[in-house]
Amino acid sequence: MLCDPAGGDLFDRMNKHLIKQHAALSEREAAGIMRTIVSVIAHCHERGVMHRDVKLENFVFTDDTEGALLKAVDFGLSTNIQARVSALQHTLMTHMPSPCFTHAAPVPRCSEHHHMSAHLLQGRA
Repeated sequence: MLCDPAGGDLFDRMNKHLIKQHAALSEREAAGIMRTIVSVIAHCHERGVMHRDVKLENFVFTDDTEGALLKAVDFGLSTNIQARVSALQHTLMTHMPSPCFTHAAPVPRCSEHHHMSAHLLQGRA
């Protein structure tokens, strides 16, 4: 990691909580963390960015306090969704004719990018 966040990553914080409290996070705490993670991912997708490396270690806290902000880091594997969708549409329309018809199979509408798998967008379907 290029920088050492003051609050540590989510994985370490959860382990410290488990050791210190001898219990997992409460349902309320877990729901708050999940809400933040899903919001961050949705924010990225709305701006055409797919993180592609979502894991506990890639979410860090700004400091050690209980109310510290949770932020996403390590966008090294991220990619532009629209570029992937455009490439996929081009490939489907030019190189993959439908077995049932003589013309290319229709390409599904891609307005809901966040429902497409990373492998499909990479053309490895």
